[in-house]
Amino acid sequence: MDGCDVRVANTEAAVQEVKAQTRKWKENLESVMDGSDVSVTNTEAGLREIIAYTMKGKIEKDDLESTEMDDSDVIVANTEEGVRKVIAHTIKGKEDIETTVMDGSDVLNANTEACVREVIAYTIKGKKTLNRP
Repeated sequence: MDGCDVRVANTEAAVQEVKAQTRKWKENLESVMDGSDVSVTNTEAGLREIIAYTMKGKIEKDDLESTEMDDSDVIVANTEEGVRKVIAHTIKGKEDIETTVMDGSDVLNANTEACVREVIAYTIKGKKTLNRP
């Protein structure tokens, strides 16, 4: 029985040692898993950071595109306004020239008619003068 007790005791000690080593290995594996979790966490953080920069870059790109579009709209609007001003000045200048020519023509016509009337009047007056004995 003593020999048996020794064997049982040794076997129990061996089993406990195996259990202890198994626990130790399990803890080591778990700590390695913790390292894996750290790697995963860091990778996820890295991915989130990349996504954030990508989104930021996309937003900045959108801002740039909207700024370019706004600037383009301003240039187009200013160009259209400039064209409208040129057209307005051209029309006004044309109207001014036309009215001046028409007014000048009216003045010329009036002066010509006045001269013709005056010539007729002088002619009639001279004719009357000549007809009087």
